[in-house]
Amino acid sequence: MNRPSKEEILISLYDLGIREGDNLFIIADLMKIGYINESREATVKDWIFILKDLVGKEGSIILPAYNSGFFRFKKKEIIFNNKTKSYCGSLTNALINHEDSFRSSHPMMSIVGFGKNIELLIKKHNYESLSYEYIKDFLELKNSKFLMLGTYNKTHFPQTFHYVQEKLGITKKNILKGFLQIYYYDHKNNLKLFTRKDFGGCSRGAYKLYDYFKNDNTIKVNKIGNSQSAIIDANQSYSIISKVLLENPKIYKCDNKDCIDCFGNPYTLGIKSVFYFLKYLPRLLKKTYENYYIS
Repeated sequence: MNRPSKEEILISLYDLGIREGDNLFIIADLMKIGYINESREATVKDWIFILKDLVGKEGSIILPAYNSGFFRFKKKEIIFNNKTKSYCGSLTNALINHEDSFRSSHPMMSIVGFGKNIELLIKKHNYESLSYEYIKDFLELKNSKFLMLGTYNKTHFPQTFHYVQEKLGITKKNILKGFLQIYYYDHKNNLKLFTRKDFGGCSRGAYKLYDYFKNDNTIKVNKIGNSQSAIIDANQSYSIISKVLLENPKIYKCDNKDCIDCFGNPYTLGIKSVFYFLKYLPRLLKKTYENYYIS
C-alpha cells in the first residue's frame, strides 16, 4: 500500500473539485486513504490543516458526530455533553476536542465542524430537533457539497438520503424508534432524559442511487491516496433522491435478508414483516436477553 504525502492529498482533493469557500459535509474513513504521520494525533492534525487550507476562511467543514446511548429497558448513567466521544471516527473525535470547532447539542445525532458557517448550522440542532434537520440549513449554503473521503463504496451515502426519508416521514416509522435513550442537560442546565423517536435506519442499499447521480453529473469520483473518493453537489443530490424515493420508495432495500430494518419493519412492510419475525424471533430474543438483561 502506498503512503501518499500531505502535498499529494492536497493536489488530489483540489483535482476532485474542492475549492476555497466550499461548505463540505464529510463522511470519512482516513485509514482507507493511507496517509500516516508519526502518530494518530499528528495524522488527524495534518488532516485538519489540509481541510482548512482547501476551504479557506470563507468555507466550512462539517462532520457527523453521532454517539451511542442505552436501551430504554436497561438505563445507564450516560450523559451527553459537547465532548462526548463519537463512533464516527478519528477525524470527528479530533474535531470534537479542537479549539476552533463547534458541536450541535442534539443528544445523539450531533454534528461538529469549523469555519464561517458552522455556528449557523449547529444553533438550531438540539434535543427538540429531528435527527437530520440540520441538512435543511446546509442545503441553503452556497457551494454545499458532500465529500465521501475514502467512503465511495456500498456502505456509505450522503446524509441527504436520510434527510429525504425524514421529509417523507420514513424516519418516524423505524422499528427502533423509542427504544434508545440518553441523558442530557437542557438550556436551563436541568438533567433530562432524551428518547430518540426517529431513525434513518439501514442505508446499505442506498448505493443503488449513485447511478442516478452519474447520469445527472452530480458526482465526481477520483482516487485520493489508496481509495476512491467522491464529491457530490448537495442540492442536486437532494433533488435526485427526493424524485427517486417518491417514485420507488423501496429502491434502497439492502441485500442482507437478515436486516430487520429492510425486511422486518412492520411500519413499512405491514403483514409481510410477520414472516421475518417467525424466522428470527428466537434469535432476536436470545440476543436481546444477552445484551440487555445479563450484567
